[in-house]
Amino acid sequence: MEGLVKINLACGADYREGYTNVDNGSMIGGKVDVVADIWDFNMPRQSVDEILLCHFMMYLVPTEALQLFERWCFTLKKGGKLVIETQDLKKLAKLISNSMNPAEINNTVVQFYGIGRTFGHKWTWCEETIKPLLFYAGFSKVEVTDGGSHNRPERDITITATKL
Repeated sequence: MEGLVKINLACGADYREGYTNVDNGSMIGGKVDVVADIWDFNMPRQSVDEILLCHFMMYLVPTEALQLFERWCFTLKKGGKLVIETQDLKKLAKLISNSMNPAEINNTVVQFYGIGRTFGHKWTWCEETIKPLLFYAGFSKVEVTDGGSHNRPERDITITATKL
């Protein structure tokens, strides 16, 4: 399917072939195609087939997420998809509550707050908190699956929102 316009926003070190990889350059050594902050990177109306956002949602509170979802819905072509991979609040809580291992608990808690270069997480999402915002922003179909590119189905979810 040549000619598809696919954007990998806030790509960090996750450079993907076939995408325009956009990041603000905060990840040292990360390769990007366009250096831009997620708030400043604008695309023309109905010009994009897919927007990928992998492990960035934790830096957005709901009001910020809604603003971006509305912008991205405007940007996507009919049939275009917003694909979001993020950790799942409910899965994290389950991992913590089911563990007696301090190291495992600490490694899971890091998902709430970040650490080192990822420090500063603001929010943790689950299907019940993200889907209503996507529908409100104008997406017509929202699907949630376990896991994602980090191969952590016990922790992560992938949300695919389609503009019909």
